[in-house]
Amino acid sequence: MAEFSARGGDRTVQNPSDNQSSHVSHGNLPKQSTGGGGPSHGGQVVQKSMAQNQEFDRILADKDNEIKSLNETVNVLELKVQSLEKLLHLKDQKIQNLSAKIK
Repeated sequence: MAEFSARGGDRTVQNPSDNQSSHVSHGNLPKQSTGGGGPSHGGQVVQKSMAQNQEFDRILADKDNEIKSLNETVNVLELKVQSLEKLLHLKDQKIQNLSAKIK
C-alpha cells in the first residue's frame, strides 16, 4: 500500500509480504539539463517531470488498488478451500463409520 503526503512528491511504499516500508521521494529530483536552451525550457522540463510523477503516482495507486482487490479475492478463496476441506474430512469420516458398521 502506498501512502501519499500532502506535498504529493513523497510516498511510503509498503511491501505486504515482508511488512517493511521504504520511503521514495520525487520532490527533490535534480533538474534535467536543457542543453543551454535558457530558463524558459527549464520550466517546461520541470512541468513535464511533475506531470510524469503525477501520472506515475496515479498508475501506482491504481496498481495498489488492484493488488488489494486481488488479495481480498485470494483470502475469500482460501476460506472456501478450508471449508471444503472440512466437508471432505467429515465425508471421509462418515464413509469410514458406515464401512465399519457393514463389517
